[in-house]
Amino acid sequence: MKESIVKNVEKLMKVETSEKRLISAFRIFKLTKQNWKKYLCIIFICGIPACLISISLETISLFLEALDIIKDVILALFGIIFTGYAFFQALVNDESLLNMLEESNIKKSKSKLQETNEFFVELMMLYVVSIMSLVVLRIMISAIPEEFVLWRDSLWNNFIAAFLIELYFVFNAFILWETKSFIFNVFQLFNAHTVARVIELCNGKK
Repeated sequence: MKESIVKNVEKLMKVETSEKRLISAFRIFKLTKQNWKKYLCIIFICGIPACLISISLETISLFLEALDIIKDVILALFGIIFTGYAFFQALVNDESLLNMLEESNIKKSKSKLQETNEFFVELMMLYVVSIMSLVVLRIMISAIPEEFVLWRDSLWNNFIAAFLIELYFVFNAFILWETKSFIFNVFQLFNAHTVARVIELCNGKK
């Protein structure tokens, strides 16, 4: 067995706590020179519904409806991604597995398989955090009367409501955006699997 494959297998066997992996998952929210445009775009898009909800006379009921929509999307994508990736792992043959273990990311010094597995775990953890926050918020907001306000000044109430609502919308928007990146990574793995399978079939015909 090649030395590179052995090293990558050893990295896969490295034990990490779920808490450490969860903390690592929040790196997607780190602002960098490469993603500041994405930040601005997401904040702007999420800011529109957040402001509309905050200035409405039915802020609580509208936010509850928004939570239900987010819940449906998050649960659907969680199930689809989890099932799809589990199916892919079952589909991978020996040749594809060795190729994915041998292919390394130069910057991260990780095999393509390890990188995708870690991304999958971190993304699933963020989905779990989102689902848990949905449950907590749904219960808390349902207990708040529609006419509840923190201050007499409606401007301050609207500002704080808009800020908190947008914060939550941005959190879930980032998760959905990273889902796109994960799907592309799986697409690349499917291509690698297809290539390995074609080579295996060609060699079998010789």
